[in-house]
Amino acid sequence: NQLVQYGELLAEQRRPVFFFFSSRRRHTRQRSVSWARRCVQETGINAEYMGLSKMEKAKLTELQLKGDKFIQPEALPKNLRLYGHHGCPYNERVKLTLYLKHVPFQFVAIDFPSRPEWYMKLPSSGRVPVLELPNRGAYLYESLAIAQYIDEAEEGTTKLMPPGASCTVLRAQVRAMMGRAESMTSNFYKAVKSFGDDKEGLENLRKDFVAFDQTLANNEKGKKNPFFLDQDKPTFADVALFPHTRRLMIFEGTTLCDNIFKALKLKEMPHLMKWYDAMLAIKEVSDNIVQQPLFMAFLQRYKETKQFLFTLPQPKILQ
Repeated sequence: NQLVQYGELLAEQRRPVFFFFSSRRRHTRQRSVSWARRCVQETGINAEYMGLSKMEKAKLTELQLKGDKFIQPEALPKNLRLYGHHGCPYNERVKLTLYLKHVPFQFVAIDFPSRPEWYMKLPSSGRVPVLELPNRGAYLYESLAIAQYIDEAEEGTTKLMPPGASCTVLRAQVRAMMGRAESMTSNFYKAVKSFGDDKEGLENLRKDFVAFDQTLANNEKGKKNPFFLDQDKPTFADVALFPHTRRLMIFEGTTLCDNIFKALKLKEMPHLMKWYDAMLAIKEVSDNIVQQPLFMAFLQRYKETKQFLFTLPQPKILQ
């Protein structure tokens, strides 16, 4: 609170503020970043940051938009801006793409029940995620289309689509799996929205994962890499499938959805589990995925309202 009060004074004087983060302890750094973000968001001060990684700085500049009182943020001259919500798996696809490639961006959290009017007028018609290009050059929507744009347009540190003339077949196979991922998400929502009562959707979802497990098994014959098509790094196919798989995995032991987890028998699919563990072992993935209490809180709200209301502030976390 003292930090915010001091920030308000500096904001009135239009003086810049420099935050320096020196602690190497992860918990201390996360708490310090949280304090600095609150100070900047509540006071509007002009801030500079030292001692932060690119990922920490991206989280620090995150915004939250709730209701019509929030005007559209000023255009960014160089960096990308992503509108979305932490609970949305489609948003997570795009965020993982950005983090895996180490592309700097600003994240803007959208409050679904009270989306600003200007946001509803964007080409996505109010849906998330939406990617705003520098200087508002364009607005892109649909998670896989956004992810492919990022991979092609941003140099980054890796490529999610296998590059080179020799990888033409691999690229076609990745695109085919991306298409299968979209059909799997349809069965995912049939099973989840019914809390497991839609037996046909649940069985179809299990068949989808059995097929994916077999695909991974075929990749492993005489090979060592755990990712799709024996790649040593995640591809678009891995990024497309992981967010929904993650949500199914965290159903284990929960009151609402443990029946779904048990019916799918995911732990009986060894190649799927090896792939899942390999994805979690990547720091850029494990640091930026939905956690069980948060997503289960959203599902509890869905059970009560029959609407996926990704709201700000976050719903009360279920113990």
